[in-house]
Amino acid sequence: MSSISPAPSPSGTLTAPRIALLVISAAAPLACVVGTIPLALALGGPSTTAMFIVVGCILALFTVGYAVMSRKIAEPGGFYPYITAAMGRILGCSAAWLALLGYTAASIAAAAVSGYYGNLVLEQQLGIDVPWFVYSLALLVVVGALATRQIDLGAKVVGIAVTCEFVVILIVGIAVVAREGIHGLPSEVFAPHVAFSTGFPIALMYALTCFIGFESGALYAPEARDPKRSVALATYAAVTVMTLLLAFMSWVFTGAYGINEVQGVAGQELGDLMFTLSTAYTSPWVTTLLAFMMLLSQFACMVTLTNAAARYIQALGAKRILPPALGAVHARFGSPVRAAILVVGVTLGALIVFGLALGLNPFTDITSVAFGIGALSIVTLQAAASLSAVLFFRRSPERHWWRTMVAPGLGAAGLIISIVLMVRDFDLVTGNPSTVVGLMPLLLVVATCGGALYGVYLRRTAPRSYANLKFVLPELSEPFLATSPDSPVPTGPNTGSDL
Repeated sequence: MSSISPAPSPSGTLTAPRIALLVISAAAPLACVVGTIPLALALGGPSTTAMFIVVGCILALFTVGYAVMSRKIAEPGGFYPYITAAMGRILGCSAAWLALLGYTAASIAAAAVSGYYGNLVLEQQLGIDVPWFVYSLALLVVVGALATRQIDLGAKVVGIAVTCEFVVILIVGIAVVAREGIHGLPSEVFAPHVAFSTGFPIALMYALTCFIGFESGALYAPEARDPKRSVALATYAAVTVMTLLLAFMSWVFTGAYGINEVQGVAGQELGDLMFTLSTAYTSPWVTTLLAFMMLLSQFACMVTLTNAAARYIQALGAKRILPPALGAVHARFGSPVRAAILVVGVTLGALIVFGLALGLNPFTDITSVAFGIGALSIVTLQAAASLSAVLFFRRSPERHWWRTMVAPGLGAAGLIISIVLMVRDFDLVTGNPSTVVGLMPLLLVVATCGGALYGVYLRRTAPRSYANLKFVLPELSEPFLATSPDSPVPTGPNTGSDL
């Protein structure tokens, strides 16, 4: 049924638009509009619109270096091959563990919040009271089935979902602008005293969390029709589309409620803000459609995050960094079947422990904390990947002042500032003031140090597995590890250097 392979097949089926849709769906744009933008407005005020533009620019700078690296490194596994190539295998192991923490936490958050909204929408719209856990379990079964099939099937499902999300969001946004005219998009939001008002650091944090998962295009490189171009194009497209959509909708909220009143209204309405706006400016059927689109948005997000986590695990299993059995791919579909089953199993186990055994609220406890950990982990990896582009090309004849130096350097600086803000105000990111929750960022330290120690362990006890932490330049036939301090690669059957 399956075979061990580092990648499903060199001849993939995914095009750049389909990868872009997978990437965008991980961010769950409708969920951001319904849930995150109101929080950003409530705590960060009218600076939110400008902060979406700022975050979009930071991530566009990140994407410049990321795109160049994606053309040079022909390895699945997202960030960790890039970081390994530039910083060595030990830090590569740290990046791999941090990525597993981030995407697993994000998958758990997506499953919990899907159950929460499923229970809410079905009860309000249809009068059916389905316990949140039952709804999450049903979705996990479907998501698991899709994750074990050819990725093209999941991409089609996600494409339909994302298209529907965009349509219903734009219906509401355009309706506001049509009625309010120029006042629906007040230019004052870009005035310095508004854009950088007191709450702008909080608005910046929330804006950044809306883009989590946009960098996941590299995970689908082995299944892309043209990996060298598709990943870069998909990532640029995802950043551009998400920035324009989210900035537009936060601008619309501000225009509809007033630049001086929007913060207070958002604080009162929170998750109902979008529905209140829809009721006031459109027909009741649009509001009903909006509610059901939330369920579709969360489902698409679950599909994408499960696929992303499974591909990290499969890539590490194929390299024998994790148990080789996890590197198995479906003989026909090329999907990471065992890794996908593991991700679904871990997610289900987390929901059973935290939701059923401990009785935690799926939204305020499980989703908020898991998403906060996932967001912080992935932003940290983004910053490391930006620095990797600078380090990787610093001695290369292909070094370019903008693409491999200035742009990724500025992107890394912006992301590092964001990390500091997120750690400092982690209680605001999660909406949970608990002391225990405030200490949760230490999990990133544990994962990073644990990965490094595991790398040292592999170097001493399993040099072949350790040597597998490498990347391949597309134009070369031999494995090559950039200018990493870890070279050379062990060549003997049972021996290895300090690599």
